Amino acid sequence: MSAALFLAAIWMVSSSQISLPCDLTELAPKFQTMSETDAIEAARAAEARAREMAEGFEPLEEYADGIYDGPALMASYQGQTENGAYAGYGVLTLPDSNVVLAGRFANGLLNGPGVERDMQGTVYYEGLFIDGLPAYAARANAGCETED
Repeated sequence: MSAALFLAAIWMVSSSQISLPCDLTELAPKFQTMSETDAIEAARAAEARAREMAEGFEPLEEYADGIYDGPALMASYQGQTENGAYAGYGVLTLPDSNVVLAGRFANGLLNGPGVERDMQGTVYYEGLFIDGLPAYAARANAGCETED
């Protein structure tokens, strides 16, 4: 057996025994133990609050350079900000991607309850987000075991 195959075999065995916690500690404490049903209700309430808040803000329209490969994407955000980053309740529209994100933002990304829809209103996901991704996807990307 070559050294590379031997190391790969050891890695597969050792990695299959590692279990990462998926306790959602990245989220505020009140969201960490929510059931899926409660998370969906919180997401719907956050979307309603975000849309209500957005009405009081002028759109911040900018190109989202450096986020994706290829040409810059247009982004329009209406909502609360902190130090120039999306923070608090708001609505982010990405017309080039046909996506509207509404809910609680932190550090420029959805963090906490929120809803992702296409621009025609079809729901892609409603629930909890971590760093702009649905919580289940963020946890899976981090290598956590999930019940989903």
